[in-house]
Amino acid sequence: GGNVELNENSNQVVSLFKKRKKTVFILIDGMGALVLNNLLPNSFLNSQVKDVATTVFPSTTSVVLTSLATGKYPATHSVNGWFSYVAETNESIIPLPFINRFESNEKLKIKLSDFFYCTPRIANIPQKFSMIAKSGLITSEYSKWFRNNTTGYGYRTLKGAFQTLSKLINKNNDNEFIYLYIDDFDATCHKYGPDSNEARELLKKIDTYVEKYAKANYTKANTIITADHGQVRIKTENFFTITNQDEIMDLLKAPPSADSRFVCFHVKDGKSEQFKEMFNKKYGKYAELLSQEELDSRHILGPEYMCERAKLRFGDFCAIFDKEHAFEFIRNDSDKKNLVKGCHSGASDEEMKIPLIVIN
Repeated sequence: GGNVELNENSNQVVSLFKKRKKTVFILIDGMGALVLNNLLPNSFLNSQVKDVATTVFPSTTSVVLTSLATGKYPATHSVNGWFSYVAETNESIIPLPFINRFESNEKLKIKLSDFFYCTPRIANIPQKFSMIAKSGLITSEYSKWFRNNTTGYGYRTLKGAFQTLSKLINKNNDNEFIYLYIDDFDATCHKYGPDSNEARELLKKIDTYVEKYAKANYTKANTIITADHGQVRIKTENFFTITNQDEIMDLLKAPPSADSRFVCFHVKDGKSEQFKEMFNKKYGKYAELLSQEELDSRHILGPEYMCERAKLRFGDFCAIFDKEHAFEFIRNDSDKKNLVKGCHSGASDEEMKIPLIVIN
């Protein structure tokens, strides 16, 4: 119901819909198309894939969810990853929980409305909008911004999530858009790896709930299921880590930001050539280092050119690591034990390809 000009791709998606008063959008965080096919090739979910889409880059939750909320590419909405450096206020933050990166109790100088400055699409649709998410997430400031302070429903278990979804569908016959966000799968892939038995078992559980829901409600709603990104497994020995004591930090204004496979660097004035030489000497075999100009001219962040705020967020250089490697700033060597086994934000098919599932 939003006032959006449809392009060729959008029209292909719309053509899959039937006339229904209820539209359900389910986002399963981390369930890339290849991850789904590799873990559960014979699943209900995989059998319902109508096409494979490409997510926005960098392929990480805070970036993709903000594109989903606003209909804008990262070049416009400016969110660059799980970690962001705010040059205007000289602070490193974690955007989604909207807290200081290193001191979670420290009040941020930047306002949420100044960081997430694009208007959510929900503000412009004429029909009712409801959002279902984990209890700890639905009340967050980001969630309130995303849903434009419309109704939010929290859940503690997957069973509870799908019970709430079915209740909303059957509550009335009004035109309604219902968004269900499932975060557990991404967390499991981070902890155990996207090829792990733990990830497979959780996806089986999600698949069972989706199939049960679909059989009960397929005539009542158009249901679209997709993901924000997929993941790749990174071996511990292929995880590059740096601390404040690393010589490269002497060239930076702040710790590297963004994510583990797409990394942004804000370089001190006059240190660009020295930084470029040092980075390529250490990591050039494993990552492509791009200047801000190269990132922009290649339209990696979308078809538009980067706005001024995006230039501030993405910094002077960014590195895109190959499929085998990742990079992390840690506060001390003991933090190495917290390195994850599954990563994303890179440009591999495993991370960028997402399933387009339509059930009606």
